[in-house]
Amino acid sequence: MQSNKTRTFDKSHLKSINLDPLFGSRWIKNADNLDNNKEYVLYATGDADLSGRKYVAVPANKILTNAEKRSLNIF
Repeated sequence: MQSNKTRTFDKSHLKSINLDPLFGSRWIKNADNLDNNKEYVLYATGDADLSGRKYVAVPANKILTNAEKRSLNIF
C-alpha cells in the first residue's frame, strides 16, 4: 500500500542537495530564494538540460492553482 505522505525539506537541506555534484549542479531552480523555517515539497518541471530534470520547491502547505502550475512549468 502506498503512503499519501509527501516528503518535505527545509531550506538548508534543499540548498545542500542543490550544491551536491551527485545530484547534478543546481537542479532545484529556486533553492536560493526560499524562506527559513518553512517546509517545502519538490515538484518536477518540464525543464531539463544535460544535467537532468529541473525541480522547483513549493511551500508544503501551498495548494497550487492551474495558473501557478503553468507559470512554474509543473505538469
